[in-house]
Amino acid sequence: LVALGDPAALPALERRLAVEPAPRVRERLEAARVELRAVALQRARFVLQVGRMVNATSNPNPALAGVMTSTARARASFVPGAVLLEGPTDPLYARAVERKLPVLLLDGQLSRLSRASAPNGISLAANVEIVVRAVPSQALKATLRGSSTGTDTPAVLSSQARLAELESQVVGSAVESALRGAEGTLAGASK
Repeated sequence: LVALGDPAALPALERRLAVEPAPRVRERLEAARVELRAVALQRARFVLQVGRMVNATSNPNPALAGVMTSTARARASFVPGAVLLEGPTDPLYARAVERKLPVLLLDGQLSRLSRASAPNGISLAANVEIVVRAVPSQALKATLRGSSTGTDTPAVLSSQARLAELESQVVGSAVESALRGAEGTLAGASK
């Protein structure tokens, strides 16, 4: 992967790194990740940073903010011209600042997660809003909105795990909806 120098391989590499049990393989994967991130930074025109994702609904599912964060990170890693960095603690952040790359922070909120009866089952609907701000000025650059629905059989209500899985799928899809096609908006916001 490093020999190809294609930063598009980073998401797959990071997924494997998250589950790889062998220490030597993990070391090699981590080294490849570091090199590919450096290549991505060299090619980048702006930096994306995923910030705080909040579940502002009354739904008590603690996993939803994490679903929003991981989905936003996965989607942001594919934005053309952008490099995804963790923030000031990221080893590449100082190099991005040296290059005077604009930094955009993505903060999100799950504003609605509702449940309704549907023909032959139950329907969930989610709305998210992602605010794009310039760093360090915190100037508002854009607001991205997304929504998603999902249905399942009434049996989903009898299994807390199955209901939580459906909620996570619907919320993740709403985040994807907000970021789908936002490449032009993000590139424009970086100027």
